[in-house]
Amino acid sequence: MDKRLIVTGVLIFFLGMLTSYLPALAFPGKPNPGHSASEIGAGTFGEAGDYVFPAGSRVGIGTAPSYNLDVAGDIRWTGTLQGGSIPWARLTNFPSACPAGQYLTGIESTGLICNTTPSGFPYSPGLYVLAAADTERSTDSTSYTLAKRIVLGERGGTLRISFEMMCKTSGGGNCGAVYPGYARIYRNGQPVGTERVWWQNWYFQYDEVISGWSPGDSVELYYRVGGTELGRMVYVRNFKISVYPPSPVVDVD
Repeated sequence: MDKRLIVTGVLIFFLGMLTSYLPALAFPGKPNPGHSASEIGAGTFGEAGDYVFPAGSRVGIGTAPSYNLDVAGDIRWTGTLQGGSIPWARLTNFPSACPAGQYLTGIESTGLICNTTPSGFPYSPGLYVLAAADTERSTDSTSYTLAKRIVLGERGGTLRISFEMMCKTSGGGNCGAVYPGYARIYRNGQPVGTERVWWQNWYFQYDEVISGWSPGDSVELYYRVGGTELGRMVYVRNFKISVYPPSPVVDVD
């Protein structure tokens, strides 16, 4: 056999082998063969090293993509999710709602904290009148006696408590500074407010913020007069509790 034919055959064989390996050598990082050209189009480099895929491209990590970016596995980022929306129906491992008849009173790492009463949200002082006992009451007792009472319902917290007081004689004059009228806020029969002193024969309003109230506590107004000479009597009215947010009460007296 002609040696030239043998050499030519060998060269043709090696050229064929080399041609089959050239794409792999030239493009070692080519896309997964499972991604068609319509899924990942040729991108372009922009300013600052940005690489931009053309509109309509789809990229899948661990899965054939059904969306522009489709990841089978966990995602971690350190920045802020800047836009878009998440339909509630696609959230998983989200805490279940409180059972019917219960209130959300807190959140912990394992889920929601639910209670049969909303006592987890204590009152703060505000302008909403939670309860009022407005009728006028009077006494000539020189010892503290109960004038008004409001029993809290499902919440405690901090309350703004107000009332009006005056002190006058049987003839309509003022009681005077020597034998004035006194009034004070009590909680469950124990004094917690500042003792208020007033001797004029016209009403003056007192307002006080007191903390530490619990559901079911009795908010009380006690009063007395310094002396009974000249028919002195102390009067109170418009006993109110103002809070935020509102809630029902149990009893007003």
